[in-house]
Amino acid sequence: MRTWWRGRRLYVIGAAVVVVAAGVVVPVMLAESEKPCWSAPESVTRLADDPAAATRALDPGEDLSRLDAVTKILAHEELCDPAELGSVIEAATVSRPGAAHTHAQARAAYAVAGVYDDPEDAYDADSTMPSGLEPFVARMAVNYIVDVGRKDSLIDKATGPTEPGRDLVAEKFPHPQEAHVAFAYRRYESSIEGLVQNAARNPEAFALLYDAELASLTHHLERVDPKSLLITEDLGKKGRGGKPRKVLDYATRWAVTYTAERVGRLLGHRLSYARHGEIADLGAFDREVRRHLKGEYRTAPELVRTRPVMGDIARRPAAAELSDDVFDGRTRLLGVLDTWIASRAVPERTATQLRNVVADGYLQALRSL
Repeated sequence: MRTWWRGRRLYVIGAAVVVVAAGVVVPVMLAESEKPCWSAPESVTRLADDPAAATRALDPGEDLSRLDAVTKILAHEELCDPAELGSVIEAATVSRPGAAHTHAQARAAYAVAGVYDDPEDAYDADSTMPSGLEPFVARMAVNYIVDVGRKDSLIDKATGPTEPGRDLVAEKFPHPQEAHVAFAYRRYESSIEGLVQNAARNPEAFALLYDAELASLTHHLERVDPKSLLITEDLGKKGRGGKPRKVLDYATRWAVTYTAERVGRLLGHRLSYARHGEIADLGAFDREVRRHLKGEYRTAPELVRTRPVMGDIARRPAAAELSDDVFDGRTRLLGVLDTWIASRAVPERTATQLRNVVADGYLQALRSL
């Protein structure tokens, strides 16, 4: 149970903007919903043009002492103009091209994820993420795509909401100077899962998340040396008996498996939202997603040794036009994998193992929703 976070999450409805005319105060209403909407005050909107100030405003602190103050800025049921708050979130958390995230930016992303994570999984329930904010939050999430993909078990030893890249021994290719978000710090479940689910109801946000996962897989594979792809696992030392055997390198197996699972869940969210009526016209939603997708991703033909910052992984351009069936995630994942297999002369037995990992991870995640 996420009681620690729930105790600090404030579901704040901002005071309605008022119009004063002839001494009468009239709340501004959203025409389509007849609910009062929150319009950001000038003290908040000006932060969008000052990234350093925006980061300070949304930074909960290393000891998380400012979580309540940050939540008051972020938590609202209805936004009159989502771009007002969304631009502030981007300014506070998204790094410039080529720039590594600071710890303050990463802590701000940690706070945003916590506010917009829902404790329930019902697709038809009210969301803590106000409508219209999804693309802005998705742009934040993909800027931390390596951290979005980390399993909670890799964060068990985190001593705060962020970690330095040089300490991520479980990650193979981190930028050494970049701060990373430990999204699952002080929780039993990672808040980023709920944020992704909430954002996926919007076609632009869906496309951003989909592209970033494929770009991340491409980034990882092209840095793997096939000579180190297989490692020796001594089953006898583990008390299982038997002789040592060659198995897939753990980091690569995790990268492929977890990416396939996340893509499967993303496609599953799309179908679940359609079943629950949150996506009223799936055909229109899909056309809009396709319009925002960059294209297909392919690995470089030779081993790559650079270690770009996370934001640049998500900014990676596509290498080919979109395939016919954009929503067959398994085929798109295999398109990345097979390009790498062919260019690196990966043995067929190993290639088959990797393809099976993709299929199993993707289909199990897709069917679980």
